[in-house]
Amino acid sequence: MRNLVHALAVAATFGALAAPAMADTLVSVCDRTAPFKANLTEQLHKTCDQITLADLATITRIGLEDQGVASLDPKDLSNLPNLATLNLNEATFTTLPAHAFAAAPNLTTLVLIHTQISVLPADFLVGNEKLQNLIFYRGTFSYLPSAILQRIESLPDLKVLQLYNTLDTNEQAELQARFPQGGAVDLSFPDD
Repeated sequence: MRNLVHALAVAATFGALAAPAMADTLVSVCDRTAPFKANLTEQLHKTCDQITLADLATITRIGLEDQGVASLDPKDLSNLPNLATLNLNEATFTTLPAHAFAAAPNLTTLVLIHTQISVLPADFLVGNEKLQNLIFYRGTFSYLPSAILQRIESLPDLKVLQLYNTLDTNEQAELQARFPQGGAVDLSFPDD
């Protein structure tokens, strides 16, 4: 019964800002932003116009670390049903679009280290109920809206929440209160 109540709470939290349905039609790799296009063509050893839905289903990780990704379009993650890890370390974009990660429902690890993101969209992590690891390090935002905190709290498999040097002191205190000692939250400041 307790699991059912938790499942209903998670569904309610994540369903409140439901993302638009993603079609099973191919969003061409040629139409994605340059870093995603380059990563996918390199991983699959094909030109962008040769990549099929079956090819995209084999992708489990996109690592764009240290590439200075300047923008993220929700279509960049379309047709990647098995994407588990997305690393956007050193991304230079300042905002995330609505439904930024909704096309990746099997995402388990999201890394946003040294980014310029200053505000998270209200629907941040909607559709990402399988997320286990959320890693921010030296981000530029200092506030997480209550709805996003609730969504993070509701992630049933969350193991790691690292917000190193990202939030102000008040936000850190609120997070420590929400996630009891020994939980998934790590707000420490590692040695550089």
